[in-house]
Amino acid sequence: MVVKNSLSKLHTSKCKVIVRKSVKDPVRKIREYKEETVYEELPCRLSFSSSNLDDKGKTTSMNNKMTLFVDPSVFIPEASKILLKQNNVDFILINSKVKTYDTHNEYEVTEFKGWI
Repeated sequence: MVVKNSLSKLHTSKCKVIVRKSVKDPVRKIREYKEETVYEELPCRLSFSSSNLDDKGKTTSMNNKMTLFVDPSVFIPEASKILLKQNNVDFILINSKVKTYDTHNEYEVTEFKGWI
């Protein structure tokens, strides 16, 4: 597929995807949460859109919306922590539900402020 191959060339960044798992401690008999890496060095691209315009073409707010693009074969569980470096800038993000297409998957991401 020519389009898919062309899009994958745009995945110039790499990310690490971490999920939070509930684990029961067999000795203390309590549940704890542990982080588990599900993807390491995953090719991706982070894209930004930064403004909303009113009907007169003036900026109404500065919402910095970020979208993460990955290969369509990759599924990132919702609310995963994503560590990404793009253009020598480090990002720690959390994702929402997937928007899936034949050529790629898209995740709206925001700054990670803690586990949900």
